[in-house]
Amino acid sequence: MAPTPPPAVRAAETRLTPPTTGSEGHLPRSTADSPTECLELLALDFRSQIFQALARVPSYARWLLEADLSSTYAYHRRVLKLLQWRQTPLAWRLKSPFHLLFLPELVAVYPQVRFVMTHRDPREVLASVCHLYADLLARTSTRVDRRYVGEINLLHWAEGARRALAFRRQGGEERCFDISFAAFQEDPIGQVRRLYQWLGEPLDDAFVAAMEQWWEARGRTRPANAHPSLAEFGLQPKQVEAAFAPWRARFCPPAH
Repeated sequence: MAPTPPPAVRAAETRLTPPTTGSEGHLPRSTADSPTECLELLALDFRSQIFQALARVPSYARWLLEADLSSTYAYHRRVLKLLQWRQTPLAWRLKSPFHLLFLPELVAVYPQVRFVMTHRDPREVLASVCHLYADLLARTSTRVDRRYVGEINLLHWAEGARRALAFRRQGGEERCFDISFAAFQEDPIGQVRRLYQWLGEPLDDAFVAAMEQWWEARGRTRPANAHPSLAEFGLQPKQVEAAFAPWRARFCPPAH
């Protein structure tokens, strides 16, 4: 492998791969310089949900739930320092629901971290993430066990919700800012304003205009968001409701 080029060297762009997207519209579009989840960085220490989304290895999925991610986040921080090398220091915005499972380990490495948590009906979330897993597994396997996909995702995300609630009860509440998915869809700019007020950061007119333009353009090109039913993955709505009952009671109460 060639040495890692400094991030400031524009010539390094010649090494970047072209934009990719899934064969299905629900897969996020990914480019070499666009925002993405940091699961790839966690995978450098072999502790990441990437692996269980690419192959059916139940023992790994169970092991991952109980793994110690201290070294993983330490290496994660090291990679971010490399990526910011020779750049103007800025606060990182990291995204991955996987962090829900290991918030204390993350805080130990990033003691000033704050969390923005978006909330959506877990039944919709499970249908979406199972759909994503099934699509990814189909690219690396000759047969996709959809019941396994449902089982492993219910296990991981219900445990993530439980651990996140415990983290908040045990002193992490002030680090967290909550946004309803429905509220964000209805008024995305307003929700971002709320967030930046909580962060204590300015939000200038040029930034707001850029967000509005992006939202409008994205709305014109984004395909309809349709997923298979939970039943296709061996799950029932009542089963998911029960697994996420404490989370739903706080963040997704039923409408009256």
